[in-house]
Amino acid sequence: MKKHLALKTLVVLLSICSCASAQKWVGQQHMLSFSMGWSTMMGDLGGSAKTGTHGLKDFDYQAMAPVYTLGYSFTQNKNTYVGVAFKTDLSYTRFNSSDGYSEEIMRNHRALSRVTDVVELTAGIEFYFLKQTMSAFKKSSFGKSAFGRKTSGNCKYRSGVISGIPLSMYLILQGGVFWWDCKGKYTDDKWYSLRKLYTEGQGLLKTRKKPSLIQGSGVLGLGIKRVFTPSFAMKIEATMHITTTDYLDDVSTTFFSPKAVYDQVLAETNDEKKAEMARYFASGNDPDGASSPGQIRGNAINRDAFFFVEIGACYVISNQKRSRSRY
Repeated sequence: MKKHLALKTLVVLLSICSCASAQKWVGQQHMLSFSMGWSTMMGDLGGSAKTGTHGLKDFDYQAMAPVYTLGYSFTQNKNTYVGVAFKTDLSYTRFNSSDGYSEEIMRNHRALSRVTDVVELTAGIEFYFLKQTMSAFKKSSFGKSAFGRKTSGNCKYRSGVISGIPLSMYLILQGGVFWWDCKGKYTDDKWYSLRKLYTEGQGLLKTRKKPSLIQGSGVLGLGIKRVFTPSFAMKIEATMHITTTDYLDDVSTTFFSPKAVYDQVLAETNDEKKAEMARYFASGNDPDGASSPGQIRGNAINRDAFFFVEIGACYVISNQKRSRSRY
């Protein structure tokens, strides 16, 4: 499903762009960026109205949350219309997951709700399969400007605009790590970290290891960039992040004994309130018994993933460039 979506998106992006070109360019470029947009987690809570769905099939617009990203990229441009930029990004978001967003009966009965803070650091490449030409924004040596004014000389133009590729389009391939913290809402209407509450017996059973707070991720995405001046550009990026954990929303396998969780937390902390809180988060809400210990709580086969869609502003902090005209 993910591969097919990426291929379809690529075809659409290519279809909206002209492949005509007027000028090639070479040089080095260092660029900073700031992006904002929306994120959504594809985990075990909420999602579609069908059972057994995962990934993009579980996309739910109600669970979308803000995401913020700082980025840096370095490009060694060569005399070509394709190229590679090395990039690194630092992102923050708070995912919102709730069974209340799903119309599927069993998920509604489970009635779990979580928020998860994530700080992710990634690094990788942008592979430009189509690069904006200099003539798309730079003043032409054959006329006044490339912004809607007619030009003279031998430079080609259509409808008064210099012909050239108006956008850069690229694939995003990255790897990274992220820190995360999942929280649940207690009876006092406050959110509490579930890190040490053993809600599914993580750390209490040999088969259920306690997940690390630092996890890995792989990123695959598509981007569109439009350069407006030699120092400023805008971009839109959509990225899928595949993770190494299934506990981003604190749900993965089966329900665990609330009493065992209560006893363990009480023995460790000697805090009855915290132990009762652990029992509460480990308990199910289904009156028919589907939430009793040993019953299915999540899907342990597929690991959690998340999706970003962002729009950003880019600023060139260092630019050593020279152009080579065809004319």
